Amino acid sequence: MDGGDNMQSKKMHPAEEICYVMKRAYQRNMVSSAGGCLSVRDEEGYMWISPTSQDKGNLQPEWIAKYDTQGNQLSDYAGSMEWDNHLAIYNARPDVKAIFHTHSSAMLSIVFAREPLATKTFAGLAAKYKDKIAQIPFSIPGSEQLCSDIVKAVKNDKDILTLDSHGTYILCSSNLFDAFKVQDFIEMTARTQVIAPALGNLLPDLTEEQIKSYVVNAENEVFDVLERKQETLTECAARKQLCILAKRGYENRVIDCLGASFSLRLGEDDFIITPADGDIANLKKHDIIRVKNGKIEEGKVAPERTAFHRAVYLKNSEVGSVLVGAPAYAAAYCITDAKFDCSIDPELTFCIKGVEKYTFGTPYEEIAAGFHSNQLAAIVEHDFIAAAAVNGVKTLGIFECMDYATRSVVEMSIRNRKPVQIAEYLK
Repeated sequence: MDGGDNMQSKKMHPAEEICYVMKRAYQRNMVSSAGGCLSVRDEEGYMWISPTSQDKGNLQPEWIAKYDTQGNQLSDYAGSMEWDNHLAIYNARPDVKAIFHTHSSAMLSIVFAREPLATKTFAGLAAKYKDKIAQIPFSIPGSEQLCSDIVKAVKNDKDILTLDSHGTYILCSSNLFDAFKVQDFIEMTARTQVIAPALGNLLPDLTEEQIKSYVVNAENEVFDVLERKQETLTECAARKQLCILAKRGYENRVIDCLGASFSLRLGEDDFIITPADGDIANLKKHDIIRVKNGKIEEGKVAPERTAFHRAVYLKNSEVGSVLVGAPAYAAAYCITDAKFDCSIDPELTFCIKGVEKYTFGTPYEEIAAGFHSNQLAAIVEHDFIAAAAVNGVKTLGIFECMDYATRSVVEMSIRNRKPVQIAEYLK
């Protein structure tokens, strides 16, 4: 099995699917060699689950355990010690096809403290998942009480379970990789929640009205169909470049698999953008979406905020690339009263130049109009960070610089230190 393949492009055997996603999860520090487990329910109703006492970083298909609906083991290897929790979920929820159980570091920072995941800090998180999350009180792993509490939650249609002092369960009705994408998104959001107090005072949570307005705006972002034509060599090269840059952003932990969008300009009202439903780490050029004159390619799903990308291009003829997302560290500025300071580092000053902060719900056109040669990034409270530059490399560099610098500031706070201003030397 080639771990570089996009698993969504082909049908995998359940054992291969578990190994593939486990490798991705291990690379993202969601599981350790010893901890975490994944499972899949196949078309015949059998449960396949990662084994106990095997190396999660080098899992092999022949090690994957198999169980029937009654819990009878049908494989040489036994499943994870929590196999009965997975089986109970499948028996309680016929719609669930995959379960992703992780001990990822950011989520552990929350569940170790037995705190809830803050679901009303980011609009995207609130709109998609605020009614799907349940906090499970601590019980010994493998105990009947824990299994009972989990089943009770999933019967109430909860798909994201945060287990106090333990970890996270993600339930998915499609496939294991989609569960992985949700975990990837949740993990970045959780990290933002954990580190935000080191930067400033937390902003008040979003109100129900604000969340509803976000949902309505997203639903209204509808595009006509663009008739597909033979692509030019320029477009072909741009598609390949966007795939490469998106993968780099993912590997550098500033782009996630679910909430980010990256685009490159082709013409006046013409650009290409990453898809809403793809694997950002393994995009192929045919996965990329063309958006021209407000129309998108037939059969493709444009990401949220595609209209924002378009607004930036229409307002700024010099912009050649736009990146929108919520990198875990830099996004802390979205949920605190802190302002991003470019004057603490020459690289920030010359790479980003300036960052403007906007209140939640500011019209896209207003944010887009704020970009100029001395302001290449924007922060929107409770929503996203955006960068706009002359090309994709510089745009990605802005995200990287913002996230790395914020991480340094947070790590300084552990020693009760703050950055020394160098603004006077840059005048």
